[in-house]
Amino acid sequence: MNIERSQEVLGLGEHTASCKNAWSISGSIGCNRRFSCGLFADIFGGNLACILKSRDPTGDCESEITLENTYVCHWHLHPDLYDSLCGYLTKNSGAVVVSVGYRLAPEHRCPAAFDDCLKATVHFLKTAQEHGVDPSSVIICGDSAGGNLTAGVCQCLVGIADIPKPLAQVMIYPALQIADFNVPSYEQNKMVPLLLRERAVYCAIMYIGADLSLSKEMIKGSHVTPEVREKLNKWLSSEEFQVKGYKPHIMAPFNKGVYEKVKKSLELPCSPLFSDDAVIRQLPKAYILTCEFDVLRDDGILYKKRLEDNGVPVTWFHVKDGFHGIFTLFDQPEVVSGKLAMDNVITYIKNL
Repeated sequence: MNIERSQEVLGLGEHTASCKNAWSISGSIGCNRRFSCGLFADIFGGNLACILKSRDPTGDCESEITLENTYVCHWHLHPDLYDSLCGYLTKNSGAVVVSVGYRLAPEHRCPAAFDDCLKATVHFLKTAQEHGVDPSSVIICGDSAGGNLTAGVCQCLVGIADIPKPLAQVMIYPALQIADFNVPSYEQNKMVPLLLRERAVYCAIMYIGADLSLSKEMIKGSHVTPEVREKLNKWLSSEEFQVKGYKPHIMAPFNKGVYEKVKKSLELPCSPLFSDDAVIRQLPKAYILTCEFDVLRDDGILYKKRLEDNGVPVTWFHVKDGFHGIFTLFDQPEVVSGKLAMDNVITYIKNL
């Protein structure tokens, strides 16, 4: 059966690109890297997930996997970036890795990606034992926008009854708020690759489905409500953000017209940073990785503070010479911090 025909059978419709990416992951990992790769599809509206299990190193047969940790990754199934990454995680952590192929903006606006990840996660939590996985050992993970999805999914799971809860959440330089593009890390790193401030704003606008003409107003903070401003002022006044040479940014006056056009940017799932304490205090233990030279650095630090203030255990790893995107560069010898970040995440998983 060719891939075009298989996507019809699976009911994937417009998700052909995701299907092709997942298919190539299946082939390359199954043939070249001693991993077993299974796919399940059309279980939550046509999305694909790739399940990786370590093979027995002494032979070609898959070793029996019984009730072990699972890493549910909120990464898009893109073979160029996440094929080797997911394979490396599987091989070196000893965990089953489930990678979700969620829909992407701008073709699919918020909350499409979030809905896909939530449905995939709930489905897997309910059926984990069918894959030899203890449902109480599931770890939810994502990097960058995937870190946003990880935080949002974990928060939403708090309110869903009759399903196992994840053991932990792993957020790698996560994007956790679309309110203040002038926190210290944005000011310091706005021209630092790989994620410039303008690019971050562009991605946020594409995700929420707003008009790009609103980018300047969003950078100025015109869309931020008085309630959110009060929270940010309180959190940013703590000593973690007393950065030498940083001058606090004064937001433009609140503009209700701008707010009405982008108000979802301040709500879940776009900005899990602002969720109520009643939700935050019920979240699983967390691992947060931040990089010094990254506009999203302070998103992670702010969320770390919110979790800790609500009694949630947090393991924080800060890469002092790191920049946005290093995690996907773990296999590049010249990017030492990428391998450092990857190994630290694996150590955290193995020690849970």
